[in-house]
Amino acid sequence: MKKLFLSLVLVVVSVNANAEIFEVVVSKFKQGLDQKKEVDLTKSLNQFLKDQPGFKSREVFYDEKQKMYVDVVAWTDEKSAKDAAVKAEKSPICQPVFSQIEQQGMIFLHAKKMLNFKK
Repeated sequence: MKKLFLSLVLVVVSVNANAEIFEVVVSKFKQGLDQKKEVDLTKSLNQFLKDQPGFKSREVFYDEKQKMYVDVVAWTDEKSAKDAAVKAEKSPICQPVFSQIEQQGMIFLHAKKMLNFKK
């Protein structure tokens, strides 16, 4: 029984080590841009993402009242997400977008799914 429990723990740990990671960015563009330009800049990041190892999907949400975007990118694993974040800092595709984002108040994080509930 003890051997079975230890085997199960090792399987769970090894599965979680490669768990899907979600990159969540909550941000606002600097004043002076119209929404069409903001959307075009946001879409341009897809050119960078599509070529990154471990990239799975991307969804972008918009809060009209606060004029904030919520960008959710799914990655196969944490290493891929972090490696892409480092590359993005120097990417000529990403730089024009990043330069137009308000840094104050921006939230950037990598998170593992803890709960999934569907009707």
